[in-house]
Amino acid sequence: MGRKMLREHSIEIDKYTKVSEMPLLYGISLPKNSLESKLVQGSKVFALNVVKHAKKETLECKKIDCFCFASAEVIECEVVQEIEAGDHLFFVGKVLHETKNYK
Repeated sequence: MGRKMLREHSIEIDKYTKVSEMPLLYGISLPKNSLESKLVQGSKVFALNVVKHAKKETLECKKIDCFCFASAEVIECEVVQEIEAGDHLFFVGKVLHETKNYK
């Protein structure tokens, strides 16, 4: 799935959370029936792109089958838990690779 399915697909979320320091885990919440949830469920990965200024240039992630923004801090995660929370799904991802800035 990932970049092979929809190379240019991304979603803007305003919040993510660090779930654990050891192991390093991050969590995101997505609407249950959304395309984004289906992509994460199918690929079992997600990449957080923390940007100050959005730029269109993309690169391939280092460890997972996703793309990332060239100017972003990128946190590549493998889903280790999926939690149903009302009309949303909360995905917990183990950090596989973190880059402060690709450029």
